Amino acid sequence: MLKRTIKKSLSILIVFSILLVAGSTIVVNAQEEVQDKSGEATTYYLPDEIIEENFQNQIDEHLQSIISIQDRSYYSTETVETVNGKTSYGYAGGQPRDGYNFPHGGSFAWKDSSSPSVSVSVSVGGEFVNFSVGLGLASASGVGHVNVNTPGSGWFKLKVAREYQVREINIYKHHSNGTKELWEVIRPHEVTGVSFDFEETR
Repeated sequence: MLKRTIKKSLSILIVFSILLVAGSTIVVNAQEEVQDKSGEATTYYLPDEIIEENFQNQIDEHLQSIISIQDRSYYSTETVETVNGKTSYGYAGGQPRDGYNFPHGGSFAWKDSSSPSVSVSVSVGGEFVNFSVGLGLASASGVGHVNVNTPGSGWFKLKVAREYQVREINIYKHHSNGTKELWEVIRPHEVTGVSFDFEETR
């Protein structure tokens, strides 16, 4: 369920599904806030606790892949840099060339999807991290993970951008003599939100 916050602090509940790095999908709580970009753009953010849980899952999976069952050493992690960013806007998939006609207004039904996608390249700790983020699919009918109201009547296409976060994390190995060494550096990333905007096509 999604908690929607609008200017008069009214709330509605909707469903928002966010695509994870591993390619699986979960339904989570997220907060929405209105942006000033064009008077219509809206962004849904994942709660901090969900973001932390997603990063921790990535760290745990990585540690399991590098630590042998015979290894009795203790490992710890430290986040040394965090970079937040936002992709450029692109069209959600599934839309006709001229978009959809909403003669009396209406809403797009948006579903999370890995395709189409936009590429991201961001420098973290002096190293570039490259990944792609899905823009989802949009239609003028049906059930979506998010229903996005149009700004009025007319022909529109739905545009999407994704918020993301990349972290540089040091993994330390602790030895029985009390010393520790830097064992590995990883740079996981997570999608942290989705933004919607419109293009009037006619």
